Amino acid sequence: MKVRKAVLMAAGKGKRLGALTADRPKPMVPVAGVPVLERIVNGLRGAGVDQFQFVIGHFGQVIEDYFGDGSRWDARFSYIWQTEIHGTAAALKHGREFAGDDAIVGGYGDILTDVGNYKGIVGDFEEEPCAALVGINLSDVSVGAAITLDGRRMTSIIEKPPAGTAMGPWNQSGLSVYGPAIWPALDSVQLSPRGEYELTDAIAWLIAHGEVVRGHKLQGLWSDVGTPQALAEAEEALGGGG
Repeated sequence: MKVRKAVLMAAGKGKRLGALTADRPKPMVPVAGVPVLERIVNGLRGAGVDQFQFVIGHFGQVIEDYFGDGSRWDARFSYIWQTEIHGTAAALKHGREFAGDDAIVGGYGDILTDVGNYKGIVGDFEEEPCAALVGINLSDVSVGAAITLDGRRMTSIIEKPPAGTAMGPWNQSGLSVYGPAIWPALDSVQLSPRGEYELTDAIAWLIAHGEVVRGHKLQGLWSDVGTPQALAEAEEALGGGG
């Protein structure tokens, strides 16, 4: 099962970045001179993905104007506007018609990771397709989603568990590959206690219904570029490279 399509959720505001997001969405903040979202696109192009749908909202026209039809990247780009922000599950659900029966990369448009991870996760899925191959990394699960594993198979995922309650150190990274089973899973999601439709609930539904959900451990750089400090650390890690 080849992976040629990606749905990138790129409606984030980035309030903690202050003036850097005064006239653009968080995914368009430059890191070492290149917008975060462009770094993601470049990484996925290197992994063979050539069809992209951007889910946009806040300052979304900035993204559409910058990327256009995708010809500069030898790819096809389309856009869908998310007029109301209701969480990550609601955002990914916009990609259903675009995906059709194909597997897709589902990614957050404001997460930076080492460029080799894109080829790694796509290749892993193509070698052994499953309902969901979830990129995982070692970071603070209390601000992400805590994951437990049995070998490589995921056994649980919990959104933002209270500090000290997680059963393991693995966090959902914001980069995954999904098979068609993700769509009924997304349809099942109900509003969470914090008033959002959580992508983690869709993944938990897959696990509960016996679908194969595996973890893919990311290597090297991972950053949500969410604060000036995180942005500075990402700049230093990339060393000014494009």
